Amino acid sequence: MTSLYPLVFREHFLEKPWGGRKLKRLLDKDLPDGVKIGESWELSDVEGRVSVIENGELSGTNIDELLEDHREKLLGKNLASRFPRSFPLLVKYIDASEFLSVQVHPKKDWLEARKIDEPPKHEVWYVLYADPGSYLYHGVREGVTKDDLRNAKGEEILALLNKIEVAPGDVIPIAPGTVHALGAGIVVAEVQVSADTTLRLYDYGRKEANGSAARELHVEDAIDQVSTESQLQKSRGLPLPDFQYERLLLYKSSMFSLELLKFDGIIFEKEQPGTFAVLSVIEGAGDIIWTADKVEHKQPFKIGDTILVPAIIEEFNLNADTECKILRVHVP
Repeated sequence: MTSLYPLVFREHFLEKPWGGRKLKRLLDKDLPDGVKIGESWELSDVEGRVSVIENGELSGTNIDELLEDHREKLLGKNLASRFPRSFPLLVKYIDASEFLSVQVHPKKDWLEARKIDEPPKHEVWYVLYADPGSYLYHGVREGVTKDDLRNAKGEEILALLNKIEVAPGDVIPIAPGTVHALGAGIVVAEVQVSADTTLRLYDYGRKEANGSAARELHVEDAIDQVSTESQLQKSRGLPLPDFQYERLLLYKSSMFSLELLKFDGIIFEKEQPGTFAVLSVIEGAGDIIWTADKVEHKQPFKIGDTILVPAIIEEFNLNADTECKILRVHVP
């Protein structure tokens, strides 16, 4: 029987009218020629975009097949019970050369009423790159009501939203009901629960990919789901004590947590029993080292890789060839 090991996945590139080419420069992604790539899905169990392993004995196996054969060893006993059908996370990069649509992700009651079998979409952005002066929209301005949103015509809606300037290292949490739009000149890593329902409120008059019609909007449903309460808009993370290198807690919720590891040399990682780790390498290269059946194993990693460390591997080392920055995701 195959022993599980740290798994590297093949990314799935999405062409978008607002996309760009920065993922090549920032993360050394091998982009297809001549197209604007807006998203790189790194780890996904969403139908039609299911991630495929590209390293080791399981190369060519997709994550659905992996879960079918190794669910408890991959996720851990408790998480295997909590998520009996699918992988709980979606990890991607987004490159916005233009503004994305103004949108909102619906809350639980809206999804249940329509029998949409997915959780509310909680997500967080970590800013990898931002042009000087670039900004995004996050939440409605103080005092703005749903009637104000309904009465706004076209781009008038933008004046009702919080305009947030961002820089590399900023963390933007987005809860269901938070109206938001990623801005031009910004590249983010996005971590979210595995869900893909989006309600568009405004989209700059863009047309569908075939140019036949304007992209669909969902104005009434979107406004119905918008939260008008004040929310945390951005942070820079909290330093975690008791480490001999820089480690920041960027985001924590009941769904998942996100940390940033910045290190040179070798560091020791011990996962909480019964859960897995996702590592996204945003700078540097090195090796992940672990022991199985009393034998030491080594798997190289490089910038742009996203690695799923199965729950069965509770301890491992990360050995950096050069200074590394790694985003680490954990599901409690």
